[in-house]
Amino acid sequence: MLTKSRILLLDDDELIISMLARALRKEGYETYLLHSSIDAIDKIKDWQPDLMLLDIDLGEESNGLDLLQTLQTEQIDFPVVMLTGDDSSSSAIRALRYGASDYLHKPFNVEEVKIVIERLLQTARLRDEIAYLKRSNIIVPEEQFIGTSPIIDKVLADTRKIAEAGVPSILITGNQAQERKSWHATSISGDLRSTVTSTLSLTSPSTARPYLKI
Repeated sequence: MLTKSRILLLDDDELIISMLARALRKEGYETYLLHSSIDAIDKIKDWQPDLMLLDIDLGEESNGLDLLQTLQTEQIDFPVVMLTGDDSSSSAIRALRYGASDYLHKPFNVEEVKIVIERLLQTARLRDEIAYLKRSNIIVPEEQFIGTSPIIDKVLADTRKIAEAGVPSILITGNQAQERKSWHATSISGDLRSTVTSTLSLTSPSTARPYLKI
């Protein structure tokens, strides 16, 4: 079985994370276990996990929230799922405020943990792919258009302006009988409409959000 991703587990309860690590390895994940936050940052940098399961209460002076804040300060960016035995939501809310991707209450269901991990890894992979496309300029939809005309030039210029403005909702229709003067809705058809939607999807500040083609 091919290794899916690297999961780092940090919890002072050796029994819990050993059991969880075994379950994750059966799913193809590579795991690394830590029982203390001492030197955790150095070990994280060395091993470079794709996701981390981090207990809030580590039974030491420094807790999981402190480590989470250090990760943010060091700009070490990967999904972090906080584990908490606190029945109240206060610690979980603080964790999310400090940059955690999600949290799980103990005792947790292993299947629930697997679902959360897979969802966060898929989101992280999508984000990385989008960032790669933006950096490399592999896809520049408007450059795929052969030929030019004043109308096409204006539509593509307006598209770039809309993307840069970060307009939250845009309706693109194919009814040429309608004349729209608002940037929020324009009437175009065929390949040009596809080019406009692709350009907006790749260049807008909302790129990380889902692109829904109806």
